[in-house]
Amino acid sequence: MKLHAVISKKTNRKGYRGRYTDPISGERKQHTEWFSDRRMAEDAWKIFLDNLNARATGLPDNSGWKLPYSVIVERFIAEAPITTDRRRNQLESKLQHNLLGMVAGADFTNKGTLAAKARKLAQEHGTAYVARWIQAPLKQVSAWAASIGLFPYDPLHSWKRLPITEAPARRQAFSPDEIRAILAAADDMDALLDRPYPPAIVFKTMLVTGNRPGALFAAKVKDLRGDRIQLPAGHGNKHNGRCMIPARLAAELARYVALRQAGPADPLLVGPQGECADRWRTRDIFRRAAILAFVRMKWPQDNPHTAHTNPVEVALAIYAGKLPGFDGAPAKKTDKLAAREARQNAVKALVQELQPHIDSALENRPMYALRHTHISWARAAGVNVDSIKAQVGHRGGDIEELHYLDARIVDPAASSQAVYEILTGSRELAGAKRLEALPLAAGAENMVTVVATVDEKKPSGVRSGFLQVLTTQMVGDTGLEPVTPSLSSWCSSQLS
Repeated sequence: MKLHAVISKKTNRKGYRGRYTDPISGERKQHTEWFSDRRMAEDAWKIFLDNLNARATGLPDNSGWKLPYSVIVERFIAEAPITTDRRRNQLESKLQHNLLGMVAGADFTNKGTLAAKARKLAQEHGTAYVARWIQAPLKQVSAWAASIGLFPYDPLHSWKRLPITEAPARRQAFSPDEIRAILAAADDMDALLDRPYPPAIVFKTMLVTGNRPGALFAAKVKDLRGDRIQLPAGHGNKHNGRCMIPARLAAELARYVALRQAGPADPLLVGPQGECADRWRTRDIFRRAAILAFVRMKWPQDNPHTAHTNPVEVALAIYAGKLPGFDGAPAKKTDKLAAREARQNAVKALVQELQPHIDSALENRPMYALRHTHISWARAAGVNVDSIKAQVGHRGGDIEELHYLDARIVDPAASSQAVYEILTGSRELAGAKRLEALPLAAGAENMVTVVATVDEKKPSGVRSGFLQVLTTQMVGDTGLEPVTPSLSSWCSSQLS
């Protein structure tokens, strides 16, 4: 092995270059090791040649230690056997974020340094986040790199994840009164925003079927088969249920499909403007409706500020995190300026009063809690546990359920029927005292929450009485200007 000294024209670094024969292709090539000391360069050359020979005989080599971290992650995302595209996207996002500051493959061997950085990050993000979204993906990359020979061994095999010290957040079920209030609030928002297709039927379907939003949103019109929605088997450990539906809900879905004039290949459930239902946007729409519902339930009738605003404005201010503005040119008249100031002050005061109650009511209760609500209601109604599992797609792990239970005698329709009857009020929820709705404030039981009129001839089904109700609430005897155009415009800008 003859090496001669060279100096880089770009970096002015000194190194030693030599020629060698590639053991795989048989070609003559040259290689440079950038060490100023000749002995160190010769040692690096020997390692380089050993790696070539190992690669030629199918053995793992050490070349992966020099690869940039970004290249390793890119290859992992493209080549690793990851179960779903959703999981692939999650891993790509977390690995590219690179909160531990990985630079090259050799950094995978510094377990002590990585552990210290992980503990420091846990102080800011929590141990659950660090263990699940930083350490677990890195361990997966390390194991994959070792399995394909990129690393000679798995350097993070013995790297222990941080123990999760935070108590896991458990989603909570809604009460029947809360669900009815949320559905009514969603209908009223349809009237205000002129949404052609009501999201309330989407929420109701999720509750009554108890299945995952992603599976339901992937269903087509042709999958609506009388008393059930035909769903695929699922992915990996995420199984889909039988998704049975009562006859009355099936009729509602049929009218919903007819309103859209949808074909067999069109989505069964769509967004409020007819677009494909998206889990994240639908979750956002559900949160808006839930905020309005809980604002109404806690509306303080004895507060003087209620004369200058209404629940819709307060709910939208809580959702948007800012106060509403006004359309048109700035007001100049003294009485108009005073009215606008009173309105702004009223919204601000009521937001401060109601915000803690709304945050408490919605804590651990996102749209996905509808699945928890289905299971909780069905169990409280005395439905057979196996029927519930068949309906929602849960699979037991014991010997009896895996090998001795005949699925043909399990009736998943009993679960959806019980939940639908509780929702419509024809059946009482057992243990309702333990699942009470947010109590109404004094006088709030007399508030108008349901829109009176629906124009069936219009495809949008706009509730024309809703804006009249808002105008009446805002004008009354307070001398305020009618606020319907301003409120409608602001709502559209905030919620579109």
